[in-house]
Amino acid sequence: MRTPKENRIEVDMVPMIDIISLLLMFLIVVGEVGTNDPQMRLPRADQALQIVCEGRLAINLEKVGGICYANIFNKRYALGPTGTVNESLAEHLTKHIAWALAHARGRATAASIRR
Repeated sequence: MRTPKENRIEVDMVPMIDIISLLLMFLIVVGEVGTNDPQMRLPRADQALQIVCEGRLAINLEKVGGICYANIFNKRYALGPTGTVNESLAEHLTKHIAWALAHARGRATAASIRR
């Protein structure tokens, strides 16, 4: 009598070992790159250059001692506790918007005359 043949299943482990080793190398390289934290010197607001943009309004916001300020053309306006705008700031913004609209209309009419 013969004994039945055993069916052996063989798994080729070489591709799996290759992939695991590549993954391990990748993680080591990425981990080393992530720990090198370059020391960056970030610019400060007081070192910023003044840029003159005709017809544009730049509003810089800052918080000093719990009070928020809006800085426009080197004038400081205190904001209310919930970010509300005080009357002098609202008046300044209204005047600037009116000036910008009048200036834009003047440019539009001058452009139409040139054509």
